[in-house]
Amino acid sequence: MKVIFSLTFLFCFLISCTEDKEHHIHGSYSHENKEYRDSSTIEMAQLLETHYRNMPFLQTNYKNSERADHFLSQVDTTDINQEVQLSLRGSFELMNAGRNDEAIAVLNKIYEKILKLNFETKDQIIFRILGLRAVTFFRIAELENCRMNHNSASCILPFQPAGFHKVRNGSEKTIEDILTILKLKKDPNFIYLLNLAYMTLGDYPEKVPKEYLIPLTIDEEETKVGRFENISSSIGVDDYKLSGGVIIEDFDNDGDMDIIGSSWNLRDDMVYYTNEGDGSFSERHIEAGLKGITGGLNMIQGDYNNDGYVDVFVLRGAWLPIGKNPNSLLRNNGDGTFSDVTIQSGLLSMYPTQTATWADFNNDGHLDLFIGNESFTLQEPNPCELYINLGNHTFKNIAKTVDANIVGYIKGVATADIDNDGDQDLFLSNLNNQNILLRNDKTESEYGFSFTDISENAGVQFPLQSFPTWFFDYDNDGREDLFVASYPVSYYNNLATEYTKELLGYKSESESPKLYRNLGNNTFKDVSGEVGLDKVCFTMGSNFGDFNNDGFLDIYLGTGEPDLKAVIPNRAFLNNGGKKFQEITSQAGLGHLQKGHAISFSDLDNDGDQDIYAVMGGAFEGDIFFNALFENPGHSNSFLYLTFVGSESNRFAIGAKLEVNLDNGQTLYRSVTCGSSFGGNSMSRLEIGIPSGHAVKSLKVSWPEGSEQLVESISKNSWYTILEGNPSPQKRTLVETQFKIQHGHHKHHH
Repeated sequence: MKVIFSLTFLFCFLISCTEDKEHHIHGSYSHENKEYRDSSTIEMAQLLETHYRNMPFLQTNYKNSERADHFLSQVDTTDINQEVQLSLRGSFELMNAGRNDEAIAVLNKIYEKILKLNFETKDQIIFRILGLRAVTFFRIAELENCRMNHNSASCILPFQPAGFHKVRNGSEKTIEDILTILKLKKDPNFIYLLNLAYMTLGDYPEKVPKEYLIPLTIDEEETKVGRFENISSSIGVDDYKLSGGVIIEDFDNDGDMDIIGSSWNLRDDMVYYTNEGDGSFSERHIEAGLKGITGGLNMIQGDYNNDGYVDVFVLRGAWLPIGKNPNSLLRNNGDGTFSDVTIQSGLLSMYPTQTATWADFNNDGHLDLFIGNESFTLQEPNPCELYINLGNHTFKNIAKTVDANIVGYIKGVATADIDNDGDQDLFLSNLNNQNILLRNDKTESEYGFSFTDISENAGVQFPLQSFPTWFFDYDNDGREDLFVASYPVSYYNNLATEYTKELLGYKSESESPKLYRNLGNNTFKDVSGEVGLDKVCFTMGSNFGDFNNDGFLDIYLGTGEPDLKAVIPNRAFLNNGGKKFQEITSQAGLGHLQKGHAISFSDLDNDGDQDIYAVMGGAFEGDIFFNALFENPGHSNSFLYLTFVGSESNRFAIGAKLEVNLDNGQTLYRSVTCGSSFGGNSMSRLEIGIPSGHAVKSLKVSWPEGSEQLVESISKNSWYTILEGNPSPQKRTLVETQFKIQHGHHKHHH
C-alpha cells in the first residue's frame, strides 16, 4: 500500500529515542450565566462531544493520561525487557500528560533495577532512561517557573534576569542527568538542552563545561526595532491550552480589535476576548454562545453572507488518521453572539484538516470556501473541497467539477491573483510531497472557472516538507510573492540538533523555508538564500506584518514540534527594503521557547503599530502554555488604516489589490487578505506602515469585481473607510488606548 504520509512516528520519542434571525426563537438562554446558545450550536456541541468520546485514546495523541495508565497497567516485573519498554513508554506518556512526578518515580524505579544488571545494551537503556528523565526534569522546571511564576520575561531567549528560574531544582536535575548521558553519547539535542538549562539558572555561559559550550542565539545586526514585551498575562488574554488557531478581528464592529482562539483538543472550548476599548479585554465565549464549540487546530475568518459581520470557520482533525471530525461555520449574529450553522449551510464534512481559505473564485460577490484535507493513504483519500457560495447562505462542493479535488497531505493553503488577471489563484502546501499551484482560468462551464495545475512550470514545488504558507508582495513591485514555510518532519526528535548546526555555523540538511519572487510570467524564483531566509525554522504557526511601519512586510515564525525537548525560539525577520531579511529575534524579544502555533499581527491598542498575538501550546495533554501578546514598542514611522466596503464585490473586499502612492514616488502594494494559513490578521482593517517623512499622495484600489478606483485626499496616521464606487474616503475615529495591567492575574496557574 502506497502511503502518502503518516505521522505515527512523530509521537514515538522512545522508539526513535440577510440574515435569518429566527434562530433566536429556538435558542436557549441562561440569565444567571448570561449564556446564549441556539439549537444548531447545541447540536454541534453534542456532535463534538460524541466524537471526542469515540476517539480511541491509543490513536489520539493528546489523551496521554489514558495512554500512560494503559501501558503501565501491563508492566510485568518478571520480564525485564517488557518492563523496560512499557516503563519507558508509560513514563513518556506521563510526562506528556503533565504528570511529571509520577513519570520521575517510574523512571527512578526502572533505573535502579537496570543499574544492578549486566547486559550488552545496558548503556543504551540507561541513555534512554536518563534522557527521558532529563526532559521530564526540564518540564518540571518550566512548570515551576515559566508557568507557576509566569512573567513577561518567562521563556524568552536569551533569558533576562527576570526570566531566570527562581525554583532551581528542575534545571539542576536536568543538568545532572545530561552530563551523565553525554559521557555515553554526545547527542547534540542534549548538548543544546544542557546549555539552555544553564541559561535558565543564570549560569550560562560561565558554568557550562567548555567541551559542551555552544552559542544559544544567532548573531544579529542591530536595527532600530525596539524590544517587544509579552503582556498577555498582565492584561488577561493569556489563554492556557494546547496548540490552536487565532484570529484578530473587529468581530463586534466597535472600532477595535478582538481575539478568538482555539485548541485542537476536542474537550477545549474556544476563547473569545472582546476589546473593551479602554485597554482591557473581557473573555466572553459563554455569552457569545460558543460553549461546547470545542477543538480546532486552526480557524479562518470571512463574511460569507455579506452582512458586514465577520464569521469564523473552525478546522478540526488535523494530523490524526482518525480525525474525521466536523468543521464548524460560526455565523456572527451581529449582537455579540455566534451560531453554528455548519449543517444548514451545507458545509458539514468529516475529513481531517487544519487549513482552508475564503476567496471569491468566480467574482460573483460572495465568498467561496476551499478546504485542504489530509489524506494518509491513496487507498483512503480525503480529497480537498471547494464550496461555491450559492448566495442564499448555503454552499455546494464543486471541487471535482473545477479540478480542485486534490488528494494530498495538505497543511496550508493560500490565495492570490498571481498573474494580475483579476481572479484568485490557489496554492497548496503538500507535506512530504511536491506543493501545488493552481491557476484560476475562466471557462464556459457552469461555474465560469476551473483550475489548471502550473506547479512545475511555476517552479514552486518545494520545500517537500512544508507547512504554513502565504502570498504577499515582500519587495513592493506589484506582484504577489509566495512564502512557504518548512517543517522537516524527517528530522523529528532532532530539531535541536539541526538548530545547533546553524548556531555553530554549519549547514543543516533539513529543508529551509522558501521565498519565491513572482517574476510576472506565471513563474517564480527561489530567493530564499539571497534574502537570508535559508534557516532552520521547523515552522508551525507564522504570519507577516510590519514590525516598524517602514512599508515593507516582515515575518514572524512560530517554531517547534510536539517533542518536549524541542525548545528552540520562535524567529523574527525584518524586511530590509525588499532586499534582505535580517533576524531580529533576540533584540526584539520575540524568541519565545514554547511551541509557536497560530500567529496574528494587529494594532490591538490603536496606537499606530502592530502588536503580535501567538498561540503557544503544544500537541500533548500536558504541554499547555500561556498564549503571548507582544506589545509593539513603537517607532518613528507612520501608518494608514483602511477598511473596504464592497457592493458588487464581497463585503470586505477579500482579494482587492491596493496601491499606496507616496509623495516621493514610492508605491506600496497590498492585498486584502487574512494573512497566513496558520493565523489570522484582520481583513476588516488593512494596516499599512508609512515611512517617516513621507505623505500619502493617492490610493488605487482594484476591486475583486473588476473595477478600479482612485482615492485622493488621504492623510497618514488616519483610518478611512473606502466604499466601492465612491471616490470620497470616509475618515474614521481611531481611539488610542493603553493596555490596562491586571495585577494579580493568573487565576489558572495551577
